[in-house]
Amino acid sequence: SLPEAAVFDGLVKSAAWPSTGITDRPYAFHIRRTLTTEDGPAVSDHYAYRLDDGKAAIMSGTFYTTLSEDLMAQLEEAAGIEPGQIYNLDAAISKAILQHAGGQGDLQTEAHEVLATIVDDRSDGSQVTAYCMVLDLSFDSDGKTLTETGGGHMPVAISFSQNLDGAYTLTEYWTPADGDYYAPSIREKFPSNIAEDAIDTQKYGLSQTQSCYAQAIAWFGLDLTEEIAGRIAVLCDTPNWEEPSPYVERGYLDYRQLLFYGDETLRYVFGEFLKGNQSGERAHALHRLMQELLGGENIGAETDNGQDYFDHWKAHVLQRYESHGLNYFREHAPKSYLLLDVMGMTRPQVMDAPALN
Repeated sequence: SLPEAAVFDGLVKSAAWPSTGITDRPYAFHIRRTLTTEDGPAVSDHYAYRLDDGKAAIMSGTFYTTLSEDLMAQLEEAAGIEPGQIYNLDAAISKAILQHAGGQGDLQTEAHEVLATIVDDRSDGSQVTAYCMVLDLSFDSDGKTLTETGGGHMPVAISFSQNLDGAYTLTEYWTPADGDYYAPSIREKFPSNIAEDAIDTQKYGLSQTQSCYAQAIAWFGLDLTEEIAGRIAVLCDTPNWEEPSPYVERGYLDYRQLLFYGDETLRYVFGEFLKGNQSGERAHALHRLMQELLGGENIGAETDNGQDYFDHWKAHVLQRYESHGLNYFREHAPKSYLLLDVMGMTRPQVMDAPALN
């Protein structure tokens, strides 16, 4: 009855995603059903398994859908398998960070950059240590905006044992010492070729903060259009906001928050420039935000006029779109892809499914 319940649970799910074969995964359950039809016996095969992030799923044919966690746990218990195993290192790192963070707030987020990985192979599996730069941020929301309620930014070394089936189990979560021992402890723990990168948290600060904010914006389902417009208005009304000092702190903090909002801010900026005729202090603020948020996707247009720069950049993107196609932008130029999305040039996307490989 348990395999039948698992199959039925999968059949009644409302969403399914294209899948690739996973029958060779050592932790998958193969469920074969034989049904009696007018044409004789009919066989169908189903596979219950864990995604790389530990969530339960069931596949039939070329599609898969989520599976009840309770049913999956029962299947694992019946087979003598420890439930909730994770088979993807990046997912194991994320889980370890969130468990260690323990922040206050409705939502805990994390972003990490793996600087190096060392694997020690053993007869019963492997010992894997990931040396990472980690940011964890917790958030509350009133439904209109976000409030940070805690967090930390530091290099960590996370060690796992990996069994012969490929599952990761956390064995150590190392953090640096405090005070004067902070930098020396990192140099002692981390491989020498990445130790200095690990000490420089600012190198990854903005991108990791944007990642955490993006998670929170999506989780709370926020529309930040009004807040972004308000903060840009503050910049336009604050003299010398680009030169932070105690006297112009407000404009600087608004600008920093707009950078934290990342693609949400960039989407708004694109929309304003697409209206055309942006000028004066407003065009300057939009231009400054756009250039910083585009990063490596900026072009060398020789103009200080924000509207002119955007028009040149848009023409550059559209020219590349004609020769490269949409998939290139999705994979290699995400900011340009965002512009195409704002312009309505991307096809409606089927919900992305977690990777199976």
